[in-house]
Amino acid sequence: MNWNADCELGLIAQASPRSNVLTSSGKPSQKSGGCYSSKAPFAHDFGMRSGVHIILGMYLTNVCSFTDNVGCALPPVSSSDRVHIVTWNVGSALPPDDITSLFGPHAGDGSTDMFIIGLQEVNSMINKRLKDALFTDQWSELCMDTLSRFGYVLVTSQRMQGVLLLVFSKCCHLPFLRGLQTEKTRTGLGGYWGNKGGVSARMTMFGHPVCFLNCHLPAHMRNLEQRMEDFGSILQQQQFEGGTASGVLDHEWVILIGEG
Repeated sequence: MNWNADCELGLIAQASPRSNVLTSSGKPSQKSGGCYSSKAPFAHDFGMRSGVHIILGMYLTNVCSFTDNVGCALPPVSSSDRVHIVTWNVGSALPPDDITSLFGPHAGDGSTDMFIIGLQEVNSMINKRLKDALFTDQWSELCMDTLSRFGYVLVTSQRMQGVLLLVFSKCCHLPFLRGLQTEKTRTGLGGYWGNKGGVSARMTMFGHPVCFLNCHLPAHMRNLEQRMEDFGSILQQQQFEGGTASGVLDHEWVILIGEG
């Protein structure tokens, strides 16, 4: 399966008994993406912890470009299965008139099987939140209008104030996407406010448990410890019912996107 991504903070991990960490050196930055592939649970394998630490900014070496190296980091499964992943801090802005380019040059040719969209800082002013409680928010509506033209449907979504996760799929895949659940974890103001935190969607895709996690974490190196603590809280608090994958990192595939 191919994973295409446009993001600032990204993690793709595959969990199974053996460990295989792939990184490459690059110029460090305070806000950089990382790519990582592992075959071991986070709690029991230093490799996955290292991957997460690199992504969140604990290490300023061996940082690799997520978009450039994701192809080399993941074992190929099938060249015909494609998932396009987008993450975007929209900065409370209104949606533009056209976001077709956000979904890549092949959005309309049917070569992509699923689109995963994670947004941060969606306008969450009180008046907007009241309106969005009654109607679909503008960003979700625009994504649905755009992708529906190409034959994609919204499978599930989760929003926590300004943090939004949308999962779209081809109609033909819907019978094979099962056990859908969503979760959200607030970490702003000591866990009482949802301007920071994480939203997730889990499911089994053709029998494989997969979890998508969109996080908005404290930025900059001065907030490193808080960022790590918040991410740990998200992983600890998000629990799912049924199946063998009760926690985020219990899934066979974990895809982390967002900003921090």
